[in-house]
Amino acid sequence: MLPVAGMTVGKACRVVSWNIGFSGPRRAAIQGAFLRSLQPDLVLLQELNPDSSSVLHDNVGFEWLKHSTISSGLGLTPGRGRVAAVGGRGVGLLQDLPKPLGLPLPERVQAVRVAVGDVEFVATSYHAPPGASWVYWKVEQALVFLDWLNDIRVAAILGADANTPEIDHPNFAQTRSHWQSGSRRLGGLPGDQTGSSVIKRCDRPGIGRRQQRECHAHGSACLSLKLS
Repeated sequence: MLPVAGMTVGKACRVVSWNIGFSGPRRAAIQGAFLRSLQPDLVLLQELNPDSSSVLHDNVGFEWLKHSTISSGLGLTPGRGRVAAVGGRGVGLLQDLPKPLGLPLPERVQAVRVAVGDVEFVATSYHAPPGASWVYWKVEQALVFLDWLNDIRVAAILGADANTPEIDHPNFAQTRSHWQSGSRRLGGLPGDQTGSSVIKRCDRPGIGRRQQRECHAHGSACLSLKLS
């Protein structure tokens, strides 16, 4: 529950943030149906596949869906690739905000100004570049984005895949996360503290499909917030 100054008593806004993993149309339809079951008012997405945006739009039942386009010029194909997005149902869209100036990877940020009842606020989706693949661009992206965020003078909601392991090593095998799954279904195999452990664990002989699915599920996260 996040309080927003000026929110009318009894008014609520259900917010979901999710990295949907650059899904094709078929998988996006399944994800959209799941999102719809959560009955969100506002959805903050990372790694949206632009080619699947209409499928997701229809299956969630969005009234509007805004997403970035590839425009960084850092070796990415314009109009394609993983982008950030914000969609709404029953939330008024006031403005699709311009990207912060100087972002190395502007397609990883999507911000809009919205209204719930008589309260206006900014809703932003942010997907941090992994340090192992983007190196210093991750830092530059964060600094520019934080400067922009600090300048916002109204209430703001941020949904993010921050890509912030405990150690963000250029060699992915040496990456260390903050957590272990502890799941009994993984048969006592090592936890998720290393960047390569999920791959090693899921490819290990004798691991069934159910365990593989659970293994990969730990690589994603879904956060639901309620405002009142």
